[in-house]
Amino acid sequence: MLSAVISAILAFFPDTTREAPVPLSELDLICLEAEDHHLAYEFEEAISTYRLAQTRTRDSVTRAGIEEFIIQSVNGRNMADFCYKPRVVARKRFSMDDFFLFYPLRDSTWVRTPNQLDSLGGPFCAATYAPGDAIRHYYSGIDTTGVRTILETHFEDTAWTAPAALPFASGKGEIYPMISGDKLYFSSRGLFGVGGYDLYRCDWDPKAKKWGNPVNLGFPYSSPADDFLLMNTPDGRHTIFASNRECPQDSVNVYVLEYDVIPVHQSITSAAELRELCSLVPDSERAKAAAAPVSDDPATKAYADKVLEVRQLKGRFTRTNRQIEAMRNRYAKATGEEKKFLSQEIADMEAGLPELQNRLNKASRELQAMEMDLLDAGIVPDRSAIEAAADAGDEVPREGYVFTRRHFRE
Repeated sequence: MLSAVISAILAFFPDTTREAPVPLSELDLICLEAEDHHLAYEFEEAISTYRLAQTRTRDSVTRAGIEEFIIQSVNGRNMADFCYKPRVVARKRFSMDDFFLFYPLRDSTWVRTPNQLDSLGGPFCAATYAPGDAIRHYYSGIDTTGVRTILETHFEDTAWTAPAALPFASGKGEIYPMISGDKLYFSSRGLFGVGGYDLYRCDWDPKAKKWGNPVNLGFPYSSPADDFLLMNTPDGRHTIFASNRECPQDSVNVYVLEYDVIPVHQSITSAAELRELCSLVPDSERAKAAAAPVSDDPATKAYADKVLEVRQLKGRFTRTNRQIEAMRNRYAKATGEEKKFLSQEIADMEAGLPELQNRLNKASRELQAMEMDLLDAGIVPDRSAIEAAADAGDEVPREGYVFTRRHFRE
């Protein structure tokens, strides 16, 4: 892969009237190879190749710059010991200019930049999340050194307080803070990470009345690309974030993952498996790729769709009950604000169970009726074949997700 890139660079002569490109030095070529390994999640190879690059220069500034890349590769190697395999519901590509409008937030809560909170804006900050009725704002703004960081201001007495930077500013840039219960999510390119903007979480400490230390969310949320704007949906079903991994310039993918109350982490030693994990291919796309051809008969197609609907509803009902049970166990050990937050989350999820059960019952009755109609028509439906074709491994295909565009606040 690297040799092809280098060959393309060295052989690139657009026309005879333009100057030929400056040949890459040996150091440049070694660094390109190291970067190629890093982007492919081959962190051990990246580290050794960057070390080789350091031996090819005596310039202290260059060596220090290479050392920063080495640190990122070491971080990636360490992060591979703490990976999470989420269930991917959907992904869709949007423009950097308005991708955030497709998040399931209240309408008219994004203010275009520049604005009163963010006088600069920029490619990663086309808007500021600022609900009009909020009395406290966390946002990405320019600090006294001219670097982006997370600032906080709140309405006190009759005026807004002066913006104050949160204590974990890296000095290299933080963007897109988002509050979810007692957690603060944001992105940084200066904290412990693997390159670009990584995703982090801070937990609120009710006793100290401050945010705890940021923790990198790890793979597959963070990647060598830029990853930002993570939120958990209010209904407790999904986690959503954006990334420019595998995207053209000025575009991002918005990923929708099934929310997991207590995610199980594991070590991954294979670079190929890490690449696959971080590609975040939705279950629906995997099922399509693996699915056997379905009959063109409309009744058979409708039957196949209903089989998948019933499986999806069963899976969601089971997972919801497991999440409620896990949250109850966590509630028993919680105190203060966390206990209050979990109580509300459990109540909200339990309130949705009867409707989910009704949908499952209705879909099951409809499926039975379809089976009888097919049998009366002399067609023997093969439910097991349809289910096997739709499986991704042994996972039940997930329900789809509809992206809806909101509006800017004018």
